[in-house]
Amino acid sequence: MDERLGAGGSSRVYRARSSTGERVALKLLAPDAELDDPRARERLRREVAALASISHPRVVPLLAHGEDAEFGPYLVTPLLVGRTLRELLASWRPSPPAALVMFDALVDATAAVHAAGLVHRDLKPENVMCTEDGRLVLIDLGLALGSGHTRYTEEGAVAGSAPYMSPEQIEGREVTAASDVWALGVMLHELVAGQRPFQRETTREEVAAILAGGPTPLDRVERRAGRALAELVTRCLAPEPGQRFASARELRSALAAERTGGGEPGEATLAALLGEGRVSAEAALVDREVTALGRAARAAAAVGDGFGALRAVDQALAYRPGDPALAALAAELAAPRRRSRRGLVIAAMVLAGGAGTAVAVRGLSERAAAPMDAAAVAVIDATLDAPLDQAPSPGPEPAAISLATWPGIPEAAFPATDAPIDRRLLDETRVHGSAPAPCHARDWPACDEALTSVLAAHPDDVTTLMTRGRLRYRLGKLRSAHADLLRSLHLTGDLAVAHELAHLADYLGRTDDARQLLGAIAAARPDDANAWLDLAQSQPEDLAVSSLDRAAQLAPRAARVVEIRCVMFTYYARANAIEVCRDATKVAPKSAKAWSQLAVGLHRGGDDPGSLAASEHAIALAPEDSVMLANHAVSLAAVGREADALEYYRRACRLGHSNACSRLGQQAR
Repeated sequence: MDERLGAGGSSRVYRARSSTGERVALKLLAPDAELDDPRARERLRREVAALASISHPRVVPLLAHGEDAEFGPYLVTPLLVGRTLRELLASWRPSPPAALVMFDALVDATAAVHAAGLVHRDLKPENVMCTEDGRLVLIDLGLALGSGHTRYTEEGAVAGSAPYMSPEQIEGREVTAASDVWALGVMLHELVAGQRPFQRETTREEVAAILAGGPTPLDRVERRAGRALAELVTRCLAPEPGQRFASARELRSALAAERTGGGEPGEATLAALLGEGRVSAEAALVDREVTALGRAARAAAAVGDGFGALRAVDQALAYRPGDPALAALAAELAAPRRRSRRGLVIAAMVLAGGAGTAVAVRGLSERAAAPMDAAAVAVIDATLDAPLDQAPSPGPEPAAISLATWPGIPEAAFPATDAPIDRRLLDETRVHGSAPAPCHARDWPACDEALTSVLAAHPDDVTTLMTRGRLRYRLGKLRSAHADLLRSLHLTGDLAVAHELAHLADYLGRTDDARQLLGAIAAARPDDANAWLDLAQSQPEDLAVSSLDRAAQLAPRAARVVEIRCVMFTYYARANAIEVCRDATKVAPKSAKAWSQLAVGLHRGGDDPGSLAASEHAIALAPEDSVMLANHAVSLAAVGREADALEYYRRACRLGHSNACSRLGQQAR
């Protein structure tokens, strides 16, 4: 036995020589574990059994095991010379195609564990060796168990590493191969994005985030990733095991189907990435990826999929910003779209007239879209400015807008005096770091004066101009807010400013203006589900449903997507509203709106007991929400509980629900 190579909580690993002189790794129990912790011996025994049941080149093999009179139980494996994946990632951020080459190998190793009827339960970068001869090998099967076990080896002993543990592991429920799929999803996100999907400052916060669910999609964190890869990671990280890939084998099949750049790169590429040939190997992978994305863009354009074409070009530009060939391709792809109003991109930019829905834009989340990048601006401008050589389809003539030249809201739309101060928006107001002191102290009238002083000295300070415009809107100074925001929009093309102006337009009852601005945002960010949700809430029913469906395609398991679809489908009394709302309550079980709208749908469908049960869920989640209270009153009345219904109408009325107050007046007559 030579030097110690490493140590875990209950074991030590040493460099040693076998009886034939071969260099090996010898794992022994730590002395204190041998004496004080019988679980440590059980873990070593379990690792021996697991390794003995698997024969795969990507899983460390078992050479020998037994019990020594002096050192106690032991196991022997080949000596793997190299670094752990954790150590490798400390000095290298792989590109997505390089990350996928390594991830393929890791999934292959995990599939071998699953094929042996085992669940690894402790997949993490520390348990993956990247050897000097270019192999990726899975190690440490000390927690591996057959399916059907809980996370405990014995009462109170947590098995696994918290950041890579699935929700069911954390909660002590049954673990299956799908629990390992969760850990693989975390590792793939980390390989591509450089951080875990739920990463927080402390482990406790990270565990809470895991249980809450809903991580930011991978392609929002890393533009090079692409939507297909993001959706694959999202499925791996689904909150319930049944929503994930059932095993690593199923995940491996999905990876093969989604591979953009052709077939599997192979062992030579993996060896190069893990060795001295990394730079050239990764460059070749990126070349292949960009070429494949170019082909995908042309193929999408050929079948009229404008969104798919723009998405592929944008992803390619994320690898090579400013690449002349890609810029030329973007311009080329814009040309067919500008000759037809039937493409999806045009449909988003040229918005049909007609009455909007009664669902208010400014009631939405305050999330603002990101500014347009240069490639998106080029494509959009080329599309909007081009003449049409084809007659428009029948129906109202749509009106296209360019954010750079949009004239703004007409003067006649503004009230003669200031509007009431919007306390809700003021409470959420944040200012940039270099803003004057009164702004950080939240003395808003003084902040307005200070911003005005800054602009008097520096009239081209766009950041201050945007800040003052937002603040004045919240203070009810609508006319001057509009002037600041409109000038900011023309100077920057910032989509967050366009979003703010859409709120302002809706506040003034200018639904058409709001719709046009939100349409331009959706056109500039066609992969942003939130942009489509916002647009839907300003559109007539048929267009709104189309935009809602688009959002659902982009982010099918996002809480905001399913909640708003549920609300709007119920509002429109769509045939599938109940189905949509049931799905919303599964994806977002803490959404009071989803439960309340499910109650409305069930009541309309004649299922009053079901409606009452759903509205009770809503009330439990939002006991002081006037809408929930009023809907619950309807459900109570439908099952004959008139006295209880009256009490809930009273509570809703006290909170300002006008229909509830009207119902009370009818009861009094």
